Amino acid sequence: MTFYIKPPGGNISLSSLYKDAETRLLFLCQLEQCWGDMEEVQRILSQHPNIAANSDCLIEGSHKDRSSHYVLRLACLGNGQFQSFLMEAESQFFEYRLYLGEKAAVKSTVLILLRHVKYALIHLKLASPYHELLLQIKEASSEVLAADMLDCGKGTVCSHQIKVPWILAENLVKGRHVIVTRGKAEVQCEHLMLLLCSVFRKTLEYGIRQLSESDEEESFFYDPRMVQVKRSLCKLFRMQYRGGGYHISLAHRILRHQEIESQVQYFPLCMQSLHRTLVKNNRLRHHARFRYTLFLKDIGVPWQENVAFWEHYYSKPHSGAAAGCCHTWKGNDGHRYTYGIRHLYGMEGGKKNYTSHSCSALQEMKPQPQEPGGCPFTSQAIEDIIHLTPHLHDIPHIHQAIAKEMRIGRPNYACKMLLGYTKLMYSESGGRHKQEIGTGNCCNGNGGQKKDGNSKSTYISGPANGSKETDKGCSSQDLPTTTLRVITMKSAWESQNLQGGGDDGGGDPPGGNSHSDVPGEDGSHSSSSCCCHGCGTVCKIFLKYTIGRSLQLTFYVLDIATDLGVAYTDYVKGDIIFASITLGLVFAPGLLFALFAFTQVLMSHTGILACIKAPLWLIGFPFLPLWPIFRDLHQIYHGMMALFPANRKYHLDFLNKPSRAYLLKFLEAFVEAAPQILLRLYKITLRKQEMPFSKLGPLEIVQVSFSLVTLANKLISTQQKTITTQQIINGDIDNSERFKLPCLVQLLGFLWWSTFLVARFEVMAVFAGSLKWWIFVVIGVHVVLVFLFQTLGLRKHGLQRIFIYLFSAFVFIFAYIQFNMQARIKVTVWLSYTVYSILVLLENSVMLVVWYFAQEVATANYPEEDQLAFASHRQLLIYIHYGVFSFSMLMMVLTFWCAPNLRQNKVEDDEEEMKAIRVS
Repeated sequence: MTFYIKPPGGNISLSSLYKDAETRLLFLCQLEQCWGDMEEVQRILSQHPNIAANSDCLIEGSHKDRSSHYVLRLACLGNGQFQSFLMEAESQFFEYRLYLGEKAAVKSTVLILLRHVKYALIHLKLASPYHELLLQIKEASSEVLAADMLDCGKGTVCSHQIKVPWILAENLVKGRHVIVTRGKAEVQCEHLMLLLCSVFRKTLEYGIRQLSESDEEESFFYDPRMVQVKRSLCKLFRMQYRGGGYHISLAHRILRHQEIESQVQYFPLCMQSLHRTLVKNNRLRHHARFRYTLFLKDIGVPWQENVAFWEHYYSKPHSGAAAGCCHTWKGNDGHRYTYGIRHLYGMEGGKKNYTSHSCSALQEMKPQPQEPGGCPFTSQAIEDIIHLTPHLHDIPHIHQAIAKEMRIGRPNYACKMLLGYTKLMYSESGGRHKQEIGTGNCCNGNGGQKKDGNSKSTYISGPANGSKETDKGCSSQDLPTTTLRVITMKSAWESQNLQGGGDDGGGDPPGGNSHSDVPGEDGSHSSSSCCCHGCGTVCKIFLKYTIGRSLQLTFYVLDIATDLGVAYTDYVKGDIIFASITLGLVFAPGLLFALFAFTQVLMSHTGILACIKAPLWLIGFPFLPLWPIFRDLHQIYHGMMALFPANRKYHLDFLNKPSRAYLLKFLEAFVEAAPQILLRLYKITLRKQEMPFSKLGPLEIVQVSFSLVTLANKLISTQQKTITTQQIINGDIDNSERFKLPCLVQLLGFLWWSTFLVARFEVMAVFAGSLKWWIFVVIGVHVVLVFLFQTLGLRKHGLQRIFIYLFSAFVFIFAYIQFNMQARIKVTVWLSYTVYSILVLLENSVMLVVWYFAQEVATANYPEEDQLAFASHRQLLIYIHYGVFSFSMLMMVLTFWCAPNLRQNKVEDDEEEMKAIRVS
């Protein structure tokens, strides 16, 4: 068996590379779900033709096997959950290979391990911890060969034993299978396979750590092709691992606390037991409450509903000592319970997003006095299980089948059968199905199962939200050996929504199909946070892709058109300088984008290809402002076509594709619109410096208004997305408008930013009009301070990263967005905006004071009546500034008050994504 110590080599096409990695990831997800049941593991390929069709990448030791493994290693970097899953699933895959190969596999594994370790120590550049680990493995492998341990039979107890560093036998030490003396674990022949599994896991752990600190990771994240692969694999992992890989249409996207009681009958028996105890005593002990809260979280109960659920029971009187808890919801206990629930949702403390207990973890729990145990099929007698399932009392052969599975030690199969028959009984009202069950006919039923191994607990949906698919042709006698469909509520709550792709952009895999996160043809889901939640699919598509995209296109075109009109007016009036600057700002975003694309082409390609593509970007930059126009027109067309159900999926897949047009629009807002506003207001103040803004032209008002709307709209759009340097660079941000915020909150946010920008630009314009070049000193100091703050503590300062940070520091002159800040500022979201607003207010106040006294000195020689008029006008501008700024702060408070969980659910993923960024 290969330990993947030696990195792969050779050439492979990008589509084949992704396809192999995708197949391997799908296989590992299935393996992890059914681990613990070797019969189920052996049926994975027969049950999943898509995996079997490309199973070459699973052949041990093949080139595809090693390349697909290393691609998954690279893809999991920076994602803690993906990394933990990969280590666990690959270790299980290794153990499964040993299980199939038996004695011959063990012998060849040790020989291959020794050979690859020697190669790595000689030819590879290794970090010190990894080098020391491989030296220990080399010594241990040599001792295994010298001790003739490979000649013993499987599971044989003999006198052969070796002493290895305990870190190589960590699993054996944890399970108390070996004796540890002075840091050395004594391993006998019967534990040789477990030792190899432990060594594999340790080499994988250190190998991932080595990879994260090497240059290969930087080149991986820098190559736009591999970034696409990483993004697609991460999205596939989220869909398969978190959601179980199955998608069903539900009538409701979330589970309210009032609805839990009606759905308890579909819960796994372990959770039913906890619920019955809670209903009986109105209390649960700490660990039981912890398990049940996580289960409710994973089946789609929001944290507010979870709080309401526990408040309902803990506000009632407890039933004495039997309840195990005398606390009530009133007073400080309620705040403590609320904090604990929010902590489990990753909203408090270390922001760790906890998941529910796995079946294997529940099965290992021992029942404690006055506290329910873990899995009833392992902790309770068969007679007790019969009493816990009164709805099956009239079906004795089902109890017999469940009892048989419990006696032979297969609790997972017992749970599968119980959940399957429970689902079948309640799938439709009436007694027809119950009669069919009694006669053993279940051809119309929908089976359900609880995941094996380390998988998450599953939940069978009820009649209100049942799956349309059926398992045909199965009888009660065949059910224990029949594959039952896994239906997880978590998949139902997380999949198929109108909010766009995931954290990684949701792009299409290279050479593969996209996984659309838009409403399906049945229209059974919608954005829960948008005011159009009650609308049908056609209505939502029309509002989002037709109306929304048309408005964006209109504002974008009018913004550029008014800028060109103002530049032409200045040129006609003989103001060549302002006309040139205005016209230059129109093409500045395209020029910056072209320069970036130029460097990307030179770094990603060599030879004649680079010589052809690179100059084309520089030559074509004047036409880049037309790109968003054509893209919006294309999306409007696909949005209109998606209104018809015939080819809806095709058009929705296109609409959700990310595009670098977002980067161009992002640059247009902050490189063109913001400077245009400041430039035009500055020119207006120059007409009469003693009374700024007293003379305004109609075209200038229109130009400033459209630029202001463009900038404020982009701030709100960006605020609803996860913005990091690498996503901006690679165009990984979905260009669609997402209804992540309710429409009312979006309106409040627009008023907040538009008034904030009015106050900010007013102060900067009057200050520049009075003190000329001093405005560049203020801007320079601002940029330097923000730049130093961003780069503080970074180990690597590549040239491209420095330019990105300088640009983001320039953006912060006008507004604050969580751009490169989210992993550095680990505070509540609203606090960072509040601190920024206070600092801007102080900066504005200083500029206003300096401007006021400078103007007072400049107008000292004017007649007294004029001085009074000028002073009155200056005071009016000051009142306007503080009034507008105060209104913007009120809108900010209302925005966060109406959306208290803004981006809260993305904190952990954003931090992991930020850790993964490596830009040379």
